[in-house]
Amino acid sequence: MPQATIKMQQTQPLAQAPAPALRTAGAPMAAAAAATASAEADPLVGILSWVTLVAALAAAVLSYLAFSA
Repeated sequence: MPQATIKMQQTQPLAQAPAPALRTAGAPMAAAAAATASAEADPLVGILSWVTLVAALAAAVLSYLAFSA
C-alpha cells in the first residue's frame, strides 16, 4: 500500500541568525523628541488630525446605523 505522507527533502539551507545589535537607551527618546518637535512646528497637522478623527467617528456611527437596521 502507498504511504499517505512522505518525508520532504530540505530545499535550501537555513540561514544563520544575525547577531543582536546593541542599542543605546537615548536613541528612542531622541526619535520621539524629533517627532514631537516637527508636529508642533506645523499647526496644520493638528487641524488635520482632528478632521480625521471626526471623519472616522462619523464613519463608525454611519456603519453602526446602517447595519443595525
